[in-house]
Amino acid sequence: MNNFQKITNPFVAFLMFGGVLVLMSISEIYGRASVEIAGVVINREVVCQQPSNNRCVTNYLIKNNSVERQFIYSAGPTDQSLPRNLLVGTELKKEKWKLQFEVDGKIINDFPIDFYVGLFVIGVGGIIIWFVKNK
Repeated sequence: MNNFQKITNPFVAFLMFGGVLVLMSISEIYGRASVEIAGVVINREVVCQQPSNNRCVTNYLIKNNSVERQFIYSAGPTDQSLPRNLLVGTELKKEKWKLQFEVDGKIINDFPIDFYVGLFVIGVGGIIIWFVKNK
C-alpha cells in the first residue's frame, strides 16, 4: 500500500468519529459528576447569547447551608449542568461524583447516563475498527 492510499484510508473516519464520541461522553459525565453544591438559591440571572437570544445560561447566587458563604453556579445549555429553571428560595444539594441531585429534598435523577455510555461504546467500537483494519 503506497503512502497516498494510507492517507486516504476511509477507516480514518472511524478513528476520528470514535475519538470525538469518546471525548464528548467523558466530558459530559465528568462535568455533571464533578459539581458539588449545597445551599439555597438567593438570586438568579439569565444571560442569553446575542443577537439571537439563544444558548442561555442561568447564573445562580447560592448561599451555603453550613457556613456563611455565597458562590455563583452557572447552569448552561448542556446535560452536565443542573436545571436552568430553579426559583429563588430553592434548596439545592448535589454531591460530588454523583449524577443525581436534590431540589427541596426531592431526589432528581435526570442525567441521561445510558445515552452517554452508548456514545462511549460506539466511539470505542469505532476506534477498535480503525486499529483492526490498519493492521
